[in-house]
Amino acid sequence: MLEIIDTSLDTKMFITSYGVFYEGQVLYRYLWCNGKLYYEDEVILQKFIFHYKTGSPRLYCKIFLKDSTKRTRNYYTINSDQLGLLYKIRKF
Repeated sequence: MLEIIDTSLDTKMFITSYGVFYEGQVLYRYLWCNGKLYYEDEVILQKFIFHYKTGSPRLYCKIFLKDSTKRTRNYYTINSDQLGLLYKIRKF
């Protein structure tokens, strides 16, 4: 199930079976290696983006590396299907 909720002019929420994701949220990025997930870094979910290249809209997310001290590209775009799988909410 996919649902986007506009909470204000500048904040959107994305609801999946893995949880509720919102713009500005800190997520924990994991890498898949040898059949296991390994923690890599913290990222900030900047905003949700729709692409219409294939004719039907696809949802993507713009992500920012939280603790980037290098002068490299800090922003990148991921498919929203990765939210909850490789980009997770911290569980207490």
